[in-house]
Amino acid sequence: MTVALSFVGTGNYQSTVYQWKEQRCQTNLFPVAVQQFFQPQHLVLCITEGAQQKYRHRLEQALTGKAQLHWVMIPDGKSEEELWEIFRRLVEKLGAIVDASKQAPQRLVLDITHGFRMLPVIALGTVTYFQELLRQKGVSETLGDVQIVYGAFDASVDGNTPVIDVSSFWYMLEWTAALQKVRDTYRFDLLVQTLQYIAHRSQGLRQKGKGKIRQQLETFGRKAQELGLAFQFAQPLLVMEKAEDLWQTGTEVQQILGQHSQLLPLMLVFDELQRDFDQLRYANAGQRERRNEALQNTLVQQLYFLHLLRQAQLYPQLALAVREFLITGIALQLGVADIWNRKERKAVAAQLNKAVRQHQRQVLENKLLSSEWITLWSKVPNLRNEIAHIGMGKRDPYPRRLWRWQRLLDEVLEELQPLIKQLQEHQSGGDND
Repeated sequence: MTVALSFVGTGNYQSTVYQWKEQRCQTNLFPVAVQQFFQPQHLVLCITEGAQQKYRHRLEQALTGKAQLHWVMIPDGKSEEELWEIFRRLVEKLGAIVDASKQAPQRLVLDITHGFRMLPVIALGTVTYFQELLRQKGVSETLGDVQIVYGAFDASVDGNTPVIDVSSFWYMLEWTAALQKVRDTYRFDLLVQTLQYIAHRSQGLRQKGKGKIRQQLETFGRKAQELGLAFQFAQPLLVMEKAEDLWQTGTEVQQILGQHSQLLPLMLVFDELQRDFDQLRYANAGQRERRNEALQNTLVQQLYFLHLLRQAQLYPQLALAVREFLITGIALQLGVADIWNRKERKAVAAQLNKAVRQHQRQVLENKLLSSEWITLWSKVPNLRNEIAHIGMGKRDPYPRRLWRWQRLLDEVLEELQPLIKQLQEHQSGGDND
């Protein structure tokens, strides 16, 4: 189903030949060209009282029988209240079309040619809100193909007027929202949906030579989902390995995107993501025979991973990851041969618990260990256990307890920063980049 949304004002529109790719349509009212070029099943015509008196009869003559017409009477927009009324009526009409057809539009064409003053801005806001409304209704996660077109009469040459597709600028809003979700939560679902749309977009990427973009975007999307799952399940080594994959793939995608102007806005998204991946990545982190090496050489990446968990407010995962990070740091200082080995890690934890109970602040198995590490350890294991029991058997008020846990984890992260720096300086060779 294709739905088109057009505006008609009271201007003295001049007849011209509108050109959209190989198609041409001679008319002074661009909604007529919209119907011919895009063949919508539903054509929503937003019209003021003055425009109705001037153009409605002519539009009905040209369009009746070619699409289902939906007339939306809108005020002139002379006050903020009237602008919100325009917004309300547009959303109401689009919602009614979806309710009647029981499906979201596979394509929504937004015509801003005759949109006077601020109407194109309201239309863009309406489309953005309408997409969220579809999600809430459970009809669809996305609108499908959104096309924003403009009949550029000022650019006419010899009576021929180009129709410009400015959809990429609207998708910049989608890309920005997708990026923000990644940065806030490290969930890639919205970004992957956006990439899937771009990869399959009929107008932009089916031309000769653009198949590689589709393939690379699909590959990037699949790997991004894998990284997102690894992040949600607090798997630092897997996150670092997938970040390396994404950094490599993202670099290839950036090179391709730079060759196509309509995709340049997406470059900004990839630039931001690449910076994050660069701080996390470590090649071969997931290889079993090299995991001990990875744990020794990625203290900075692991600490950055902990900060990202806090940024995403994934505090249960953070409590688990902080505990294991402390074991890694302390095992390095104790000279444990196989830091990855679960029995060795369990033995380190047991020694630490004994040291905490006996208040041995500096000596652990006859090896010097700064008191700060043991102090941090004393805070973490009980917290992990309390979170694991999801509040069962506790009598103190929930909110107070949760705020205490949050503050404790924030404090631990802040105190870890200088300790990791000291540990790196203490290790020989300076290989821990």
